[in-house]
Amino acid sequence: MDSRKVEILNAIINSYISSPSPVGSRTISKDFNLGVSSTTIRNEMADLEDLGYLNKPHTSAGRIPSAKAYRFFVDELQKHFLNDEIIRDNLMEIMLTGADSINDVFRNAAKILAEKSNYISYVISFKKPDARIKLVQLVLIDPLTVLLLVVGDKGVVEKHFFKLDVQITEGELENINSLLSDNLVGINLMELDRLDISISSSMAQWANFITDVVRTISDFNKEVEKIDFFYDGIKNVFNFQDEIDKSQVIDIMNLMESSYLADKLNEVDEDLTVIIGNENEIDIIKENSIIVSSFHDKNRELIGKVGILGPIRMDYRSQIQNVKIIRDNLKLAIDNMLR
Repeated sequence: MDSRKVEILNAIINSYISSPSPVGSRTISKDFNLGVSSTTIRNEMADLEDLGYLNKPHTSAGRIPSAKAYRFFVDELQKHFLNDEIIRDNLMEIMLTGADSINDVFRNAAKILAEKSNYISYVISFKKPDARIKLVQLVLIDPLTVLLLVVGDKGVVEKHFFKLDVQITEGELENINSLLSDNLVGINLMELDRLDISISSSMAQWANFITDVVRTISDFNKEVEKIDFFYDGIKNVFNFQDEIDKSQVIDIMNLMESSYLADKLNEVDEDLTVIIGNENEIDIIKENSIIVSSFHDKNRELIGKVGILGPIRMDYRSQIQNVKIIRDNLKLAIDNMLR
């Protein structure tokens, strides 16, 4: 495609992104300083239509970009306008606010991205079972209630409440904490079932409680799924197009609740990918586009993916930038969390 056609096509796409109305040659001539006449623009638009880059609605003299046009636009955008520099944008602290675990960071990241993009955001986490225990802590809630906190070496946090039949004091609980820390911190989880903890006579009355705590810890992380999927901004589905019916909203909500989308996105290998319209394998979102970007830890190990689901007619430049900002801050937040 020659440079003039590229300029006109880019102008049409930018015009249609700004206002979803069919674009005519007079609009392009008026709003974009391309240095050619309306007649020339009209002829070029006819050629672009023949090439499959523009569609002409029956009720209008203007044209609208096709999915092929957006694909060309995005490919050129990624080639010339985007770089791989880390974008901090001071969002790491917000992601870490109130976060007790990596999952909380993922939820915060999805929320921030939904707010920045005004579309549906998601974060996919490829969780690996923690190999060792980093922290065991019993917290006295009241004399008959104890909270167990367990933290693994990959940052997974689990909580469990115990109701006691006999009241326990802070001092007694502190002695049990010391016993558990000495025997469990740093131990491989696979060894827990074979572990024999020696309980002194002074703690004999709490032997059953200690056994229950160890048994609970031995189940740590066994129920963790291979993939976790977090999403936010479902109400933003109404920003996808001027008119959207109830069944479309329900279909997209059901898709986000299922594991099917996460499984499909898991198959995407590139660091940053834009899937446009019919390129989507899922029928429900063939009128939409997905941006997906992978994020890694400091050792370049893949942790998960982050992105948005929105309309084909989105501002790809700013939305790709939004995804990159969240991705890069997510990397920093995770590194901070696992330090």
